Amino acid sequence: MINIFEDCNRCDTADEKVDYLGRIVVSRLSTPRDDFYLKPHFTSAEACKYLSVSKKTLDNLCSANEIARSKAKGRRYFLREDLEEYVRRNRQRSKYKPILNHYEHYS
Repeated sequence: MINIFEDCNRCDTADEKVDYLGRIVVSRLSTPRDDFYLKPHFTSAEACKYLSVSKKTLDNLCSANEIARSKAKGRRYFLREDLEEYVRRNRQRSKYKPILNHYEHYS
């Protein structure tokens, strides 16, 4: 069992526990999140994860010029804007609905 109050020096009463938890919540909300979907650019592996596609599918999309990409030192990089554009063009696909909902949440 996890004791979330082990670091709390004054958590003897219910009010003190609520105050302690409130401070944790406020701290977490004010700390910038490392949100995967907000990254400015992605590697090929990250783009596959972002789009929920295999590497082969990503290769095919790149070959068909469906997704813009850059190449540096033999590695492909994808700008978030380019991946977003692809998702928007293919928004009827149900697998992209969570990504689109994520955009709406942070817009």
